[in-house]
Amino acid sequence: MEIMKEVCGGGFVVSEQKDANAPVRLRNLWLFRPFELLVKTMGMPSSNELDPTPLAAVTYVMMFGLMFGDLGQGIVLMLCGWLLKKFGQKKAREELAQAGGILLACGGSAAVCGLLYGSVFSSEHLLPALWFHPTAQIMRLFFFTIMMGVVFILVGLCLNIINSFVNADYSEALLEKRGLAILVVYAAAVVFVLQYLKTGQPPALWALGIFMVLPLMIFSLRGLLGVLFLEKAKPHSPSEYIVETIMEVVEIALGLFANTISFIRVGAFALSHAGLSIVTYTLAGMADPSLKSVGAVIIIVCGNIFIIGFEGLICGIQSLRLEYYEFFSKFFKGDGVVFSPFTLPAKASEV
Repeated sequence: MEIMKEVCGGGFVVSEQKDANAPVRLRNLWLFRPFELLVKTMGMPSSNELDPTPLAAVTYVMMFGLMFGDLGQGIVLMLCGWLLKKFGQKKAREELAQAGGILLACGGSAAVCGLLYGSVFSSEHLLPALWFHPTAQIMRLFFFTIMMGVVFILVGLCLNIINSFVNADYSEALLEKRGLAILVVYAAAVVFVLQYLKTGQPPALWALGIFMVLPLMIFSLRGLLGVLFLEKAKPHSPSEYIVETIMEVVEIALGLFANTISFIRVGAFALSHAGLSIVTYTLAGMADPSLKSVGAVIIIVCGNIFIIGFEGLICGIQSLRLEYYEFFSKFFKGDGVVFSPFTLPAKASEV
């Protein structure tokens, strides 16, 4: 400090600059660690946002299991995942080991859902369903998957609000398209629709005013509120601002509706899985109605192998799509920097 005073003539200013995007290294429980691969594929969480790995583990495994519910095939996937994990560990390939861990968890989820569906190796007659058969109650399955999507979207919006408050971005947390105002409107719309489906009665006018109209008015006036309270730039001309706001409200409404309906594919692929199972046993029955001949057994085995490979791949891709585009897009930016420890070259480090 004395040297600085001498150089600067007795006066100087020291400003401490914080790195807004410090390098990040993920640290999760061993149970969630394989799913860091899914998160890193989309992007690295920054130092000032929540790590979505635990949520990714729960949601991805849940969606895959519901799509691929079969006890026997799930156990086969678990075995394949365990072998892949061991192979990756033996070859020191971390990504292979993580992929094996993901497959192991997905297989376990599929096995549990197979018990719920009463399905084992494509047969729905060997075990009683602990929940229901997908083909027997299609509308119940679709309703459940849509409500699951509603929960995922609400959680995603809440996480975006938390991240915004952590970053002191109060405009994003309260007024933007993934903020508190839109969260209230979306939650209210879901409650009103459920109420109408149950009772046949529309929501009360006061409820519409408080939970729908008022938040939308606040959202529409966010430009003015931002100028007055949040030091935002002034908006465009009034006419341009009105048109822009109306278009944005429509875009958000359509987007949230599409996001919600997208989760119906979880039920659709559960039905697809059941349909392929029915086809397998139908073909085997054409070869031998008793299903005891060599030809019938070969058809059943080949059908199960095809379902495990083809349907497993499709369900994995569809679960990943829902994870990234319908869930992560609500709160995850993925613009973080991977932490890389400083190391000296081998020759330079020799003493």
